[in-house]
Amino acid sequence: MSNQLVEQPSRVSFEPKDADIRALDEIAEQEGISRAEKLRQLISEEVQRHQDDDQSYAVPDDEELASAYRTLVDLAEEVFDGAGLRVTRERARNELYHNDMPKDAVMSELIGPLRDRGYVDIDPAMSRVWITVRPLTPEVSEDV
Repeated sequence: MSNQLVEQPSRVSFEPKDADIRALDEIAEQEGISRAEKLRQLISEEVQRHQDDDQSYAVPDDEELASAYRTLVDLAEEVFDGAGLRVTRERARNELYHNDMPKDAVMSELIGPLRDRGYVDIDPAMSRVWITVRPLTPEVSEDV
């Protein structure tokens, strides 16, 4: 028999501070799961989010465009069948403008160049303009 250390799942116990446990319980109940399962999901999502931060993704070479693209990926929540995720032009402009980038320049300086590079599409609809965002894709390594 081997003397290898086998990692066992940890039990975590804590006293929640300023946490609304009743609200968490309601959320879990609406999802048809237990509080413990909801907490496990939240922990898993947080760990995955940080692991994703370490992943190298294919983004524009230009630092400002890369930052804008990542912001749009984070904002895009509306699922558009067959096209991916999208965000309204208004919301994209509101989130991307800053002191050095006036709101009226966001389309021509950020979103337009991202469209030209294939990272987003601009989709006019009857009532609003949508920015369809290509999901982050892992960068292909040239090491073979």
